[in-house]
Amino acid sequence: LKPAEKLNDINKDREALFVMMDGSVYTGWSEGDIDEDGGFTIWRTIHGVTLPFKDLLGWCYVKGR
Repeated sequence: LKPAEKLNDINKDREALFVMMDGSVYTGWSEGDIDEDGGFTIWRTIHGVTLPFKDLLGWCYVKGR
């Protein structure tokens, strides 16, 4: 698991898993940008979800994708 602080190093073209402090896991793509409200966006298709960066435990790439 890569640390949350390395989110800006993510390859936006690779699918990744995002593990949150509460144990929830999200799958999708991210550009690694943190907005002015402290959130980052994960995209699935054309729809995205913005989550609080402070709650991100870490992330990793989905193997083979």
